[in-house]
Amino acid sequence: WNKMEGEKVEALELKGDPKRGADAYEVCGACHLPSGSGRPDGTFPQLAGQHSTVLIKQIADIRAGRRDNPIMYPFAKTLVDPQELADVAAYIETLPIPPNNGRGPGGEHLKRGEELYKVNCVKCHGPNGEGSMKDFFPVLAGQHYAYLLRQIRDIAGGKRRRGRRKRRRPNRPP
Repeated sequence: WNKMEGEKVEALELKGDPKRGADAYEVCGACHLPSGSGRPDGTFPQLAGQHSTVLIKQIADIRAGRRDNPIMYPFAKTLVDPQELADVAAYIETLPIPPNNGRGPGGEHLKRGEELYKVNCVKCHGPNGEGSMKDFFPVLAGQHYAYLLRQIRDIAGGKRRRGRRKRRRPNRPP
């Protein structure tokens, strides 16, 4: 899941420069928007406020072919070296998470969603979706509902092979 090798290790050991990263991010902003807020329809995730370690891991995995993302691959390849990868990750981490970004339909399913999150997600992603920089768990707070839904389905269905999947199901109500 998180094999520590190659470019990822190199980039994680470097201090990223957000100012240089802003220049490298310009190509990313076409899809993820200059604010890093992504697209509300979930086609492109919110990157703003994401942990630099998570960004480095994801981009390095895409570049090395360890994460399937054919849309992102040509753009990930534009980063010239581990330093530029560290720089762009440092820049993205400084972008503020947009308020009210990515809200789902809510309604009657919120309580059930909260229960499922507490059982299946909180251990890694935290009680408020803050993730873990040290453990490479992404920030989920503010992420688009449609994007999260697609990722959950892809991980559960085995389509996304770089996600962690733990089969812990709460007792289902009668």
